[in-house]
Amino acid sequence: MKDIEYFHDAVSHVAETVSQIKKQGRKIMGYLCSYAPEELIHAAGFHPMRLFSSKSDIVLAENHLQSYCCSLVRGILEDSLNGRLDFLDGAVFPHTCDSMQRLSDIWRMNNRYAFFADVVLPAKLNTESAGIYMTEVLARFKKDLETAIGKDIQDTEIKSSISLFNRIRKTLSALYDLNSRHPGLISGRDLYALVKGSMIMDRKEAAGRLENIVSHLGKMSPPAKPGKRLILSGSVCDTPDIFDAIETAGGVLVGDDLLHGSALV
Repeated sequence: MKDIEYFHDAVSHVAETVSQIKKQGRKIMGYLCSYAPEELIHAAGFHPMRLFSSKSDIVLAENHLQSYCCSLVRGILEDSLNGRLDFLDGAVFPHTCDSMQRLSDIWRMNNRYAFFADVVLPAKLNTESAGIYMTEVLARFKKDLETAIGKDIQDTEIKSSISLFNRIRKTLSALYDLNSRHPGLISGRDLYALVKGSMIMDRKEAAGRLENIVSHLGKMSPPAKPGKRLILSGSVCDTPDIFDAIETAGGVLVGDDLLHGSALV
């Protein structure tokens, strides 16, 4: 399906995706975890782009991070230090793990990009104080973005961005539901290209194409013998070959517990 290929292209050819976004006169804000408040970034006029490692050899990052640190963190730092992320106009760091916090410190000290922000969200969410704290963190982040763009972010802009991102989440949720009820309707490689691509490419384009894909899949007949139902668990699965291996062995993915999967929706 042609719409699916657009997501594969966005994931495989990030430089081309960046070039198209830059031609629109938009600045790119990288972020490193699904906890990042994408809606605020988008409402400020930036293009929010989730950063994944290019999986190149780790050379420069060896001077900053131990070999046992998260491979995703090491890979992203390597890409930054050797210039592969020079298209960024800034980056946002939610503090989600020790490695991410250390990367934030190293990133800030190297000072390669115009904008930098730590967004330290509460770890505990079911108390009144957590709500107050989170409101203050988001308000501070909003103010940092406003300082960077030189104007206030309007409530209408925030509501519009929230609506767009909720539209994407709703469609991805429908996609996961279809895949769970009709295993094998879409390959694992295609499914995760859609999820990753929706965090890289233009969000309005992603929303429209995702809706087309779900509509198309909803009209298809499910496979008669899909295979053994499996759930994939882990952090960020950045090796799509694993999906081919699972399916070749007779398995079929019907869900996941990943940092860039169904947890987002």
